[in-house]
Amino acid sequence: MPNQKQFDTTLQSIRNIDCKLFVLDYDYTILDEISGKTESISLSVNAESDIRRTANINIALKDDSRQTNSNIFYWQVGNPYWFDKYIQIYVAIQDVQTQEYVWVNEGIYMVNSPTISYDATSNSLSFEAVDLMSKMTGLRNGQLEGMTYTIPVGSSITGAIKTLLIEQGFDKYIVFDPPYNYVPQEINIDVGGTAYDLLCQLRDINSNWEMFFDVDGVFHFQQIPSGKVIIDPESGEEGEPTPVVDQTVWDKLNVSYNLDTNFEDVKNYVEVLGKVHEPNEYGTATIEGGSLDLKLANPTASYINNEWIVGIPVIATEGAIEPEALSTPITNITIHDVSSRFIFEIELVTPIIAANEYYCVKLTFNDTKCTACEYLGALQPRAIAFENNPESPFYVGTSTQYESAYGNVVDFASENEDYIVEFSPAVVGNNMMLNLSPWCTATDFNAASVGTTWKFKLNVESLSQYIITMSIIMGGSVNTYSIRNMANERISLDYAQDYLLIATKISTTTLQFNVMYYPMPASVLPMSTTSVLNLPKFNKQVRVVCAGDEYDNIYSDALAEQRARYEIYLRSRLHDNIQIVSAPIYWLEVNNIIEYNLPNNNSGESDLWLIKSINTDVSPNGTQSISATRYYPLYADISMASLRMSYDAVPE
Repeated sequence: MPNQKQFDTTLQSIRNIDCKLFVLDYDYTILDEISGKTESISLSVNAESDIRRTANINIALKDDSRQTNSNIFYWQVGNPYWFDKYIQIYVAIQDVQTQEYVWVNEGIYMVNSPTISYDATSNSLSFEAVDLMSKMTGLRNGQLEGMTYTIPVGSSITGAIKTLLIEQGFDKYIVFDPPYNYVPQEINIDVGGTAYDLLCQLRDINSNWEMFFDVDGVFHFQQIPSGKVIIDPESGEEGEPTPVVDQTVWDKLNVSYNLDTNFEDVKNYVEVLGKVHEPNEYGTATIEGGSLDLKLANPTASYINNEWIVGIPVIATEGAIEPEALSTPITNITIHDVSSRFIFEIELVTPIIAANEYYCVKLTFNDTKCTACEYLGALQPRAIAFENNPESPFYVGTSTQYESAYGNVVDFASENEDYIVEFSPAVVGNNMMLNLSPWCTATDFNAASVGTTWKFKLNVESLSQYIITMSIIMGGSVNTYSIRNMANERISLDYAQDYLLIATKISTTTLQFNVMYYPMPASVLPMSTTSVLNLPKFNKQVRVVCAGDEYDNIYSDALAEQRARYEIYLRSRLHDNIQIVSAPIYWLEVNNIIEYNLPNNNSGESDLWLIKSINTDVSPNGTQSISATRYYPLYADISMASLRMSYDAVPE
């Protein structure tokens, strides 16, 4: 945020501009000042580039004693402006009342391609400048020592980043811990590689993280900002951001704007597929009561000092697993070798609930002891994300029609309130008890024609475990059913949410019961879920499948889910782009939220934008070009209110 003087001088109608350039050593100590009259300076800041800041500078050197030495401004050994120095740029606007110049730091740079031009009428210095990331890329430095450089599997990501920074001479950094703060597989950089190559691989383990140097030369590793404000860190509740520039500023500075909307890139349904695992072996699975026992094919001694990926066949037809065992979500895996020697036990954060699927775990052995076990998920990591917030302009909708095997069509929509009654059923273990007798009596049933449907809303806010069976009382008798969706697939009610129970008369003596997810307003949706098997079919779906290339780096369902969340954020939000041309605001930064109200805005609410790039011409009549995307207070990695995830039985 700017200080008051910086803000006030920005709004002046009269602008006297000055700049100064300091020469710094690698310890950021000021060695000298390059003084002169600015002939031209252009500054560029790009939030989507690792080399975030670049500049092109041309100044007329002052006629002082230093110019008697014709070599002082040549970039050579012994001069203060040799290539082992930094340049820091400051730009100022003169306060018309106090005559004081109010300075703004525009960053610390490496000098590239310097040129001195001198003749009888002019003496000027020009050069390109790139921020300190160039010291990591090989442009100026960053080449790694030795033939190869290795970061072992299991290493801390933040620890590896800090080590690399210190090795490259940087001890000023702000490094946050990402959600997955470990190296999943060994990273190797061959001869000729750079520190930047390593940093990129470390960053890309988490899909929505960035790295850059700020104006003070401090390295940052952090989640890409969305502009949103978190009011309550525990709940993730969001508040409206305060824009750093509001409409009153633009009314004084604005020159023009241009708005582009790219519908082609808008997607509201994202499916992410990682690389298919090739297990070292397939174990034998036995399931009982939600616990899976995995037996390996080899004795423990066979895995000495190794990483081992084991496939888990959760397949009823394999013979070892009874179909009934698959009705209970698997929450625990115990691993033994062929001689029944215990190896490892792991509790699953995301239960396995789909049958007829192969999963896998990764085992790490130190000598003959298993020191780590990671559940990877499906044989091909996958995740699905879609926009399901009715308040979003990219809402996919939840209305659909399901046709049963008996030819009866059941309408289902989020706005459908034609259920008979709302239940708060009793839950015992993995069983739900419902008494429908008052609303579907024997008399009502006998009088109804085949195909008649009764709908009941199930309030299961207190649900804390998976529900796999439902006991229904009708006409004094109790009948127990496995819970099925409209496709007649066995499912589980797996989180505290409301559902719609649909009872259909299919014969003169039989009712069929199906359960559907009942969407509610975003404000009451659960904060997270990773496995909802009974999602409705979408009628406004614009799908994209992300697979191959960079997505082959995704090695687990958890990372696939993270990437799907990030992709839905990018593809369903960053489509409205505005370019604003105005008088320069020198203290403006990328990823700032600004207010800019379009002329056709009749909503009564401000148009908010997230700045992605800034290009500035530093001169008395210079302008600034700002590129920004429309701000939406929805960011899936923080709030799951606008996102539903499903791995199996997803809508087509």
